[in-house]
Amino acid sequence: MDTEIQQILEEHVLPTIAQEESASPLTALWLLVDRQKHRIVGSIVFKSPPDETGAATIGYSTEKGYHNQGYMTEALAGLIEWSIEQSPIHILRTDVPLDHTTAQKVLLDNQFEPYQTTQERQYWRRILR
Repeated sequence: MDTEIQQILEEHVLPTIAQEESASPLTALWLLVDRQKHRIVGSIVFKSPPDETGAATIGYSTEKGYHNQGYMTEALAGLIEWSIEQSPIHILRTDVPLDHTTAQKVLLDNQFEPYQTTQERQYWRRILR
């Protein structure tokens, strides 16, 4: 599992899940499963719940050997569709390393737009409404 996803799980998701009354899809790790191969091929997680402006930050990772096969593009499209139905979510945000062109393509294919760049990362958002 990607170390960034592992860190998010340990610091944000697992402590929230431990509080039963606050369990929700916004605190879950969403696994991408190839049903034919019976394999976990990736994951998406909300790094933060929606803030006061309705912006929620996500992180995602595709397992080695499953890049460039459309798994994450399809999964992110599904997450966007689900997020549009959730009234508190108005914007999805994420960030990726500048040299990770595969991750950037997934975002472009899902109509995310870059809005900030640092020396190492590019920050993206998709305005839902």
